[in-house]
Amino acid sequence: MRIVIDGQILQSPGLNGESFEHLSKMLVELADEWRTHEVFLILGGRASARTARIRADFSRVLPAPNIRSWYGVEPFDPRPLGGTWQHRSAQLIREGLLASLDPDVVVVPLSTAFTALEGVFSNGLLHDHPTLVFVHDAQAAETGQFVAEPGAAARAGALDGPGPSTTIPAQSPEVLRARLAAAIDSVQPRAPKSAAASRPRLAFVSPLPPERSGISFYSAELLPALASHYEIDLVVDQRRVAPGAWRDGMRVRDAKWFSANARSYDRILYQFGNSGYHRHMFALLEAHPGVVVLHDFFLSGIVSRMDRPWVAAPGFWLEELHASHGYAAAAECLLSKHAEDVIWTYPCSGSVQENATGVIVHSESTRSLARHWHGAEAWRRMAVVPHMRAAQDGFSRDEARRALGFGADDFVVCSFGVLGTTKLNHRLLDAWLSSPLARDAACKLVFAGANERSAYGRDIADRAKASGGGIQVTGWLDEERYQQY
Repeated sequence: MRIVIDGQILQSPGLNGESFEHLSKMLVELADEWRTHEVFLILGGRASARTARIRADFSRVLPAPNIRSWYGVEPFDPRPLGGTWQHRSAQLIREGLLASLDPDVVVVPLSTAFTALEGVFSNGLLHDHPTLVFVHDAQAAETGQFVAEPGAAARAGALDGPGPSTTIPAQSPEVLRARLAAAIDSVQPRAPKSAAASRPRLAFVSPLPPERSGISFYSAELLPALASHYEIDLVVDQRRVAPGAWRDGMRVRDAKWFSANARSYDRILYQFGNSGYHRHMFALLEAHPGVVVLHDFFLSGIVSRMDRPWVAAPGFWLEELHASHGYAAAAECLLSKHAEDVIWTYPCSGSVQENATGVIVHSESTRSLARHWHGAEAWRRMAVVPHMRAAQDGFSRDEARRALGFGADDFVVCSFGVLGTTKLNHRLLDAWLSSPLARDAACKLVFAGANERSAYGRDIADRAKASGGGIQVTGWLDEERYQQY
């Protein structure tokens, strides 16, 4: 079992010499008695006349690496009510140290001559650790008295936060040691972590199958590889998630549950694209920052569509234009007669990049856009990870051609993904129709994906139909059909 003793009480100037000697002697003896366990001592890093003495006393029973210190943000004085940001950051730093030690139990001695506001205590702000608290009676040190004061400890804010704690009652050092020993013995050591249990927890925020989004199927291909490294929860804003081996062992959480439990994750990964499947992610990312995989540098399509009273966030587009591109862009939005001109001009992804703890993109061209719009720092924050593809087995090229109705000698050109103005599908169509390929019955052009519901999409469909069958727009494809193409 791993036991951590918090020794801040020994560093307190409010603890007189006799009380210090008495309490220090008892804690050193306890650490020695618990030598069959793994024992650590943690101390505040702020200067104290007694710190060197404390380290020397405990070094008789603990190896040097088992005596640790943590340091808060200076200037730091915990006494004025403990409500400052420095005090809260110190609580988080202390809990971070505890989390790195991964204790089975934390032992916190306090004193009637010492309020918790002279030190830094909390439990459950970052992680919950079973905690035992006992209070030393400084007035009765000569008789060796200890008291249980759960009310006093609570009033002092000794264990700020929701984590579990127990106050140990005792009237003498012997009884206290017996009760501490019983309490320690009652703590169930955690079973050794399996490889699966030792994986960091990852919240994976993305649309997932059966949603008709390329990113949803990209995610389904990516998740089995990530599962080798993380314990994964799937965070979605959809009614159902398709079953499949790709999500074995993964829990599905909605956005509300995730918002209430985001602090429990070691990593958060957002898959961001320029469609309505991602509209809930903007607020989540702002409240709970994480790494963003930015599939589309231009998010202006979804941002502009969110700026409607009946959709999500009135005024959101204007705010994002101002935040990402300045006053001139916001003014252009208000003055322009054609909203699409503004959508095409300004990417509106600046706040997503700023709120992210890191950004992953799939090409250097996206990084170049970041440099153009937001400068060198945005460019440096982006990592390029090439778009992965899972190897496809189960059918041959010839079998796929037969299933799709192509001849063995047909020359087939496929353009993959949803059609739309930003994809410039009309350029490929113009080039095809201007070439001899359009007049060769053995040559086929296939737009393998759903068409945009707009005048642009209707024009593509009409021109494809007029080609006499050499050009196809398939519409949305299920995964098997898509893979055949």
